[in-house]
Amino acid sequence: MIQCTEFDEYSYQEMISFLPLFSHPKPQRVLIVGGGDGGVAREVAKYPLVEIIDQVEIDERVIELSKKYLPFMAQGFDSPKVNLHVADGFKFMEEHFQYYDVIITDSSDPIGIL
Repeated sequence: MIQCTEFDEYSYQEMISFLPLFSHPKPQRVLIVGGGDGGVAREVAKYPLVEIIDQVEIDERVIELSKKYLPFMAQGFDSPKVNLHVADGFKFMEEHFQYYDVIITDSSDPIGIL
């Protein structure tokens, strides 16, 4: 199943990022669950009010392969705002309850894995 293309990936990344950010009056702390390609982090880092971005990806290999094959998206990991955590997103959220202003979930397509 195709998850992204170089031609139009930005439209997905922008929509999943900017809509929740614009919905909050002062989004300073953002959690991204999933998004191991780095595209959402890239877009969230552009938002001037955001100070901290914690990204939790369960599969370190997704991050490695994205850095190698999708550098235009993985550049999101280069922002000084981004703290990358390889962990289970549900557990991470339990440990950081009510800390974030905005939580964005960028998970894989569940229909594509069946």
